Amino acid sequence: MSERDPAEQKSLDLAPANLAEAAQHVRGTQLLVEAVESFNYAAWQNAVPLLRSIVIDNKEGTERSMLTVELSASPGFARAKRWVIDRIGAGERLSLKDIDLEVDPSYLDGLDEAERGVLTFRLLHKGECLHQVDQVLRVLARDEWGGISSMGELLPAFVTPNDPALAPVLRTTAEMLTVHGHSPALAGLARC
Repeated sequence: MSERDPAEQKSLDLAPANLAEAAQHVRGTQLLVEAVESFNYAAWQNAVPLLRSIVIDNKEGTERSMLTVELSASPGFARAKRWVIDRIGAGERLSLKDIDLEVDPSYLDGLDEAERGVLTFRLLHKGECLHQVDQVLRVLARDEWGGISSMGELLPAFVTPNDPALAPVLRTTAEMLTVHGHSPALAGLARC
């Protein structure tokens, strides 16, 4: 094992353990972004917002004017967007209001498997980048569910009672019920 340069070791020792700590070490005006963990066609169909919040935190910064927040998505599941902020005072926090994004439904509908997506937010002051946030999420295929922790409310969107693949299953079930002396009716509630 090779020895580390003492200056390098010191910088490693001071490195924050996670990204939340890293954000605390940033001085000046910064972006705080909260987005969903996963997104898919069903989320778009059910008007689930991709972004939960975008906040410009200027607690450590000086008063600034002519700020711009730019968003880009990779891959192209969401369209680029810009927000223009006239002014933010020193010590202030500003929550952006219009955070609805234009999603590309054709892109989401065409996915056969999940992809890693990145939403990149850049806070610009007169063209100079003050802070950048890369928000990573899973862009799921049309028939993938993100799980109870990130998409619990969307589980019913995946129920497809009229899918043609169910007809043979229902027919076989009715035949099996008849063979065993039961009514082949499958509609209604089970009786005890």
